[in-house]
Order: sequence, then structure tokens, then C-alpha cells
Amino acid sequence: MEKINKKAVIYIRVSSKIQQENLSLDMQLFKCKEYCQKNNFDIIEIFCDVESGGHDDREQFNKLLSIIPEKKFDFVVVYEISRISRKMSTGAKFFEELERYQIGFISLKENITNRMLLNIYLSIADNYRIEASERKKSNNLARLKQGLKGSGIAPLGYKYEKGKFVVDEEKVELVNNIFLSYIETKSVIGVSRQFGLSEAGVRHLLENRTYIGELPHGRTLYNLYGDKVESKLQFFKGQHEAIVPLEIFEEVQKIRNMSYKTYSSKDYNSYF
Repeated sequence: MEKINKKAVIYIRVSSKIQQENLSLDMQLFKCKEYCQKNNFDIIEIFCDVESGGHDDREQFNKLLSIIPEKKFDFVVVYEISRISRKMSTGAKFFEELERYQIGFISLKENITNRMLLNIYLSIADNYRIEASERKKSNNLARLKQGLKGSGIAPLGYKYEKGKFVVDEEKVELVNNIFLSYIETKSVIGVSRQFGLSEAGVRHLLENRTYIGELPHGRTLYNLYGDKVESKLQFFKGQHEAIVPLEIFEEVQKIRNMSYKTYSSKDYNSYF
């Protein structure tokens, strides 16, 4: 009787396109294919994500998860367990699905023989994710204290170059015109229509202290209408150039504060 080979799928993942040499997609795929060939597994599909293991909305991972009930394969093969997920809850859900449909799991780097070992490895991966997140936050805060921005998202009027904001000369006049228009009209809706911006975008721009040379750290909470309801922000002196005069920015804030008070008293016409 002819021996029927077991069927396998391979899952590989890196967090970004800048791959580490010892964990690149090519290396993972080579090792997994090599294992399958040595064990006479027929590879029926390869799933590949370039996405953080802390995210659950990975396209190929979710595709793999969705076809488990079809039982078209006998094993899932990965280079190491953290490729599946850096979150313990997500990893546990994935392995429960494999167990439910009696599909095996093979990690080349870890020899997983029981659920206890599996939970240990998942816990290690989850702890790595948490520590990496804390390191990123700490590094961003350290950069902010030096006046440097931690991400590449620049507000209107700036560009992000070499770790800091630089003035976008073509947009400076536009930004200042938005501030001046609001002082004149005292209307977010009017400004948004005049300049083709969303109302929430106008509110955020008018309250953005980046324009006076500062950098924020923390977060601001907004309601469904785009209005600020809570602010947990610290501000640091940035290395970038201010493009809105301080007196204009402060005048806008006075009007904004009056608008919030008016809004809270239900005088909607005055607010808008």
C-alpha cells in the first residue's frame, strides 16, 4: 500500500520589512520547508505576514485561522512559536482551534510536548511584547525631552526629516490663515468649509502646540463630535521652529475656551 504523506501549512512572520538576519522571512521559510521535506510532509499552502505579533488583524494569520475547521492539513509548521502571536490570549485561542480539529503544531525552535510548555512559551512571547512596548514608550519620551519627535507623522506646515520636524515653507501661510480665519469668524464649521478640512481636523490644528515650538507627550480624549473632553499631555520644548506667533495661538485658545463654556451651556449657535 502506498504511504500517504501528511499535509502541512507553513506560517512565517516578521514585524517589519526591515528584517533581522536571524529571523528573516527567507530564513524561516527555508527552515520550515527543509523540515517538511525531511519528514515527508506535503506543503499545501504558505502564509506570510509582515506585521507585529502584537496585532490580531493580520491578514494571512486570520486566513489560516479561518480554514482550520476545513481540516485540509494535518500540521501547522512555524520556525518559532512567537511567529504565531506575541499575545498570550491570541496564541491560546489559536491552539484551542488546532486541538478542537485535531491538527498538530510544530515549532522548529521549541519542543512543545504538552499544554503546560505551550503556555510557558506563550507567556514568554507575551512578556516580550509588553517589554518591547514599554521600551518604545521610554525611548519616545527620552527623544521628546531632547526636543525630537518619536514618529514620522508631521502636522500641516511641517515635514518629518531625520528625527525632527522641519518647516514646510509652502504650507506656513496656509496654517497661519487658518488661525487668523478662526479669530475672525470664531467658527470651526466656517473654517472647515473655507479651507476644505474636517471639523475635527480644524479643532485639532487650532489646539496643536507644535505650532508654537512644543512637543506633546501623552494623549487627549475626544467625544464623538471631535471635542476635547480630557487631556493627559505633557509638553516639551522642541528643536523645531515655531510657525504660528504665540500671541495668535493664545488668542485662539481664549476663543476656544469660551466656545467650550458656551457649548456646555447648550448655546449651540454660539459654539459653531
